[in-house]
Amino acid sequence: MRPPLFGKILKRGVSKTITIMAKLFQYLVLITILFSCNFHSAKNVDDNPVQPPKEKIKGKVIKIKDGDTLEILDSLNIKHTIRLAHIDAPEKNQDYGTISKNYLGELCFTQIVIVEKTDTDRNGRWIGVVWLSGKNINLEMVKAGMAWHYKEYSKDATYALAEEQARKAKAGLWSAKNPVSPWEFRKARREQQKAKKE
Repeated sequence: MRPPLFGKILKRGVSKTITIMAKLFQYLVLITILFSCNFHSAKNVDDNPVQPPKEKIKGKVIKIKDGDTLEILDSLNIKHTIRLAHIDAPEKNQDYGTISKNYLGELCFTQIVIVEKTDTDRNGRWIGVVWLSGKNINLEMVKAGMAWHYKEYSKDATYALAEEQARKAKAGLWSAKNPVSPWEFRKARREQQKAKKE
């Protein structure tokens, strides 16, 4: 038979062991929860990366080169040639080429505009959206039938809808019987030049 004192010591030892085991279990549960939260947080960040802010230039429109290209002068007197994103206007020696160029001039020549960069072309020029007093100049060109929505490089539904409405209204170049797109015009011109060389 064990003495009473030995039984008390044994009970205390077992009790302490159970208490320690319970605390360890609580710590393990807490660590598991924290790890799980951090993992899901990191996953969400990877799945939804923060988009970098778009580059912008503010300047005065000092030159209209054609219906989809202009030049601005910024506050440091640096000139920037801007190709209007999402659109393609008639070439200078194409039907409506001069009309399109003049219309772009009416919209923004000598005005202070903000250009929101979307890309850079092979010549290092900015491709962007031109804003004047909250108005999207690129979109205005399409709405007026002065440019095509450049679907090869733009999937923006707003421009597609604007072109569709301009076509139905026979606005600008859409009043012509068979308007030729600028890319088709350029392709035909390249083929002619190639044929001459041969």
